[in-house]
Amino acid sequence: MKKKIETSKKILAVSYVLAIILTVTVVICTFANIECGYITTLASSAWLEVSASNVFYYTMCKRLNVPKVVMGIYGDLPSELKEQVDINNLISNLMN
Repeated sequence: MKKKIETSKKILAVSYVLAIILTVTVVICTFANIECGYITTLASSAWLEVSASNVFYYTMCKRLNVPKVVMGIYGDLPSELKEQVDINNLISNLMN
């Protein structure tokens, strides 16, 4: 069965590929003494977009994995502490 890739990962992959292609184009133009001022600006903008995509992706992953982390921590606690701990409080503290 083919594993489906999340849309956010596809966006990150395309962003990286485009930024790398534009950067390589700028380097080639520079060594060939070709004027590439507009491409340089575009490459800089592409890397800005890559960094913004990374921030959003990692924030999304953090939010999605908080319940898993809390359940793992809660499962490792001794039974006397489980009675004292509120899972909802742990989740809300880790979400902030």
